[in-house]
Amino acid sequence: MFFSELDKSGLKNTIERMKYIKTRLEEAGARVFLSGGTLLGAVRENDFIPWDWDIEYMVLKDGFRRNRFIRSIQKDGCRVKQDYFSGPPK
Repeated sequence: MFFSELDKSGLKNTIERMKYIKTRLEEAGARVFLSGGTLLGAVRENDFIPWDWDIEYMVLKDGFRRNRFIRSIQKDGCRVKQDYFSGPPK
């Protein structure tokens, strides 16, 4: 049983949040791609993976105005937590 079969209202909310973030990233000049379990579920299951409750995007850095993105979502009431990773993506 897939996530969308378990909780259709939760799925709709998740998709709306995904669209919101993607739009804000693109407005700030980012090229945005799904990654991790989100991409795996989309390709392999044509759905979300039921036990994978987070959403991963990959953002290409060229042309991305990070501070513009952060200000735009903060203006909409979002909190921003920044994590820094070293080394190449895995």
